[in-house]
Amino acid sequence: PIVAPLIVFNGSMMLLLLWESAYEQIERRRTRRTLERYVSRNIVAELLDNPATLIDTLGGARREVAMLFADLRGFTSLAERLESTELVRHLNEYFSEMVPRIFRHLGTLDMFFGDAIMAVWGNLKTRGPAVDCQAAVGTALEMVQGLRILNERWGALGRPALTMGIGIHHGEAVVGSIGSEEKMEVTVIGDAVNLASRLEGTTREFDVEIVISESVAKFLDEAYVLQRLGQVKVKGRHQAITIFAVHAREGAAADLPSYLQAFGSGLDHYEEAAFAEAVEDFQTAADLRPGDLCAVRFLRLSAQLRESPPGSEWTSVFAMEKK
Repeated sequence: PIVAPLIVFNGSMMLLLLWESAYEQIERRRTRRTLERYVSRNIVAELLDNPATLIDTLGGARREVAMLFADLRGFTSLAERLESTELVRHLNEYFSEMVPRIFRHLGTLDMFFGDAIMAVWGNLKTRGPAVDCQAAVGTALEMVQGLRILNERWGALGRPALTMGIGIHHGEAVVGSIGSEEKMEVTVIGDAVNLASRLEGTTREFDVEIVISESVAKFLDEAYVLQRLGQVKVKGRHQAITIFAVHAREGAAADLPSYLQAFGSGLDHYEEAAFAEAVEDFQTAADLRPGDLCAVRFLRLSAQLRESPPGSEWTSVFAMEKK
C-alpha cells in the first residue's frame, strides 16, 4: 500500500526540484540581462560565474592592458544646434552601433563620458598582449566602419554626419573598484590610461581616425598596415613616443602601398631636415590621395621649413599642447 504514495511523493519532489532549477536559471538570465545594461558584459559574467576571482581583482591589481579611447569630433558645437531629444537619439544610435563591436572582440566597456567611449582588454582576463592589442585595433577599425554606415543612413534622412578619433595604447594599469561606499565602479587607472586618452587627441592634429602607440604596433600582425606618423610628446609626459595610423590590409585601396611609400619617404626626409625632398615626397602622397589631410599637413609644414630653415636646436618631435 505504501508504493503508490512513495511514487507520487518522489515524483512530486523531482518535479519540484526541476521547477526550482528552471526558475533559478530564468532568474539568473534575467539578472544577467539587467546587470549588462549597467555594467560591462564580461564584468557581469565574472561577477556571476567567478565571484571570488573578481573580488580579488577589485581590491586592486596591476595588469598589462590595451586601452581604447574613442571620441566624437565637433560634437559640442553639434549639441548646441540640435534639439535635446534629437541629440539624445543621435548619440544613442551612435553608442548602439559602437558597443556591440567592443563586446564582439571581448572587450570591457569601461565607461561613457559625454560622447566618448573608454574600453579595455586584459583587465579581468587576458589572452596575451598580442591578442589584446589586435582585438583593440580590430574593434577600432570596425567602429570607424560602423560610423560610416551610420553617416550614410543619417545623410539619407537629412541628419548631420559625425567624425571620430580613436587612440589605443598598451601598458601597465591598476584594475580595481574605485569610488566611495555609496557608489563604486570597476575601472582602470594609471599612466597607460592617460596616454591612451592623449593619443586620441593626436588624431585631430594629424587628421587621421586611429592612432596607436609603438607598444601596440609591435604586437600587430600582417592583417594591419601601419603608417608611421613620427614622434610626439603628449601633454603631461616628457618622453617622446612613436605613433602610427592604422589601415586594414583586407579591402585596402589599390593606391595604399604607393601612398604609404611616398609618405614614409617624406617623413624620413622631414626628420633628417631635408625639407626640399620632404616637400616632393609629401606632394606625391597628396596627389595619390587627394583630400588626405595628413599628407597635406606635412606638406605645408615642410614647405614652411624649407622657406625658413630652423636652427640647430630644431627637432622633429611634435609637442602636443592640448590633451
